[in-house]
Amino acid sequence: MLKSNEDTESLSNLDSDRLQHPNESGGAAHPHKSDVQRRLERLINDREPLVTDAEVLQEILHRNVAIKRLDAIQPTFDAILRIVDEVIATDLAAVEKAKQIVLA
Repeated sequence: MLKSNEDTESLSNLDSDRLQHPNESGGAAHPHKSDVQRRLERLINDREPLVTDAEVLQEILHRNVAIKRLDAIQPTFDAILRIVDEVIATDLAAVEKAKQIVLA
């Protein structure tokens, strides 16, 4: 996906908690919200590749259904998919690789 100044500007309207803590997409501001937003803006401006996995999107669905915030699902998906370059599948191989990284 192309990332542009428009994407960077849209971050000011994005609840960055949703990207750092998708389980809190309907909740109060997180203490690291501004830090996350600044980091995302820098990464986008530097054209760093951004990835997420399908599990993040699934957690957004689960949490927003649980808190009855169905209206928040599509805007959150749109915001994430607008700035990421790739959504990787969450399968056993991906989880094993993540485990190796964490335990290294």
